[in-house]
Amino acid sequence: MHKGILDTVISGKVLVIFILCFFSSLPANSATVYWGGVSFASWDDRQALFPNTSKFLCRGGGDCVDSNLDSWALGRVLNAEFSAFNLSTDLISPDQIEAVIMTPMITGESLAVVKDITNNKVSYIHVYRIYASLVFFEVGSGRLISAKPVVVQYTDTLPLIADSHAVSQNFARLANPVSGGVNLFDELFKRAVNTSPFSFSEKYARVASINIAPQALSELESTLDINAWKMQVSRQLEAYIVDATNGPLVPSIPGDHLTGEFAATFSSGSKVIKLPSEVGYEFSVDIAKFKEIVKINRKQKTNCHAVKLILRLNGPFDTILEAPLTRTKRSCGVIAADKQLDKTYYFTQSLYSLLKESAASLSAKPNKEFLKRAAPKSKGVDKQFIKAWESALDSSW
Repeated sequence: MHKGILDTVISGKVLVIFILCFFSSLPANSATVYWGGVSFASWDDRQALFPNTSKFLCRGGGDCVDSNLDSWALGRVLNAEFSAFNLSTDLISPDQIEAVIMTPMITGESLAVVKDITNNKVSYIHVYRIYASLVFFEVGSGRLISAKPVVVQYTDTLPLIADSHAVSQNFARLANPVSGGVNLFDELFKRAVNTSPFSFSEKYARVASINIAPQALSELESTLDINAWKMQVSRQLEAYIVDATNGPLVPSIPGDHLTGEFAATFSSGSKVIKLPSEVGYEFSVDIAKFKEIVKINRKQKTNCHAVKLILRLNGPFDTILEAPLTRTKRSCGVIAADKQLDKTYYFTQSLYSLLKESAASLSAKPNKEFLKRAAPKSKGVDKQFIKAWESALDSSW
């Protein structure tokens, strides 16, 4: 059951329920954003979809009243700085027409467990991830203004597979500021330091699809939930693009529909949050090949997990970016000859590294060294990256 990667990233539904606590509103202030509290994608199914993270949501008192997601998030947001707006923690009625709400929305969680054997000693690498997005929306119209996705990760190596208590505590350390280290809410609020939530974008982009060829799929663990894995890759790419460009991306919605509406539930009513009806720019990734290369030299071996893919950006009228990219030598490492590696884990990490560097080159000045290495036979690919950034991600005009 625990062999290979175990992912609890679950697609969920298009319906996204925000459980937000709001009170009476302040006078309308165009420079004020209202705090919405923590929300979950598909609230009704949170215990099935987010079994570890949802344990730390405490509403209605009890022993966890001072140690829960809402209190952790509130403590961090009160210490955060935002240059383009003032944050109010006063409660607001959903009936107020002119108001902008900010909510940290948890969209997924995953646990990967990888068996590692070195010098005949067995250990288990545990990789914990929480996926979330800082969402701004207008109460009156229900329009989405922006979404800033993040992925936070904690890695632990143990001699045995972690029990349920250890798993729960390690997910908590990603959100609880007392734990130290990377913190989910700090990372979310950093994304909003220079965000102006009062102007709607004239253009939007999204990560539309992650496709994998049969040849590449055959290299992954047969028990892998491939749909969950592709959703995880999509969320990673989304976070990489926003981190690198601060571009206006529409958040990934689990399920079959990529655009639609979020149903938001307030304490005194409900509200529909409308995603853009048209998303003119769509990123996609076609994974063509995973290739493991092993070269043994006495007691050591060089182990590579090469990746070959095509990164595309389709615009309203044509394909703006079509870049064949590879990661070869950078995927290699020298290890003990008897060390056994989990191919699925290392192919996934190699893929993430390639996507992160690709996202960083979506700019007015792409990384030419990276493009020369990753796409040596593609002339003019740097101009495609520039055009992709100008067309879909540059929000300065």
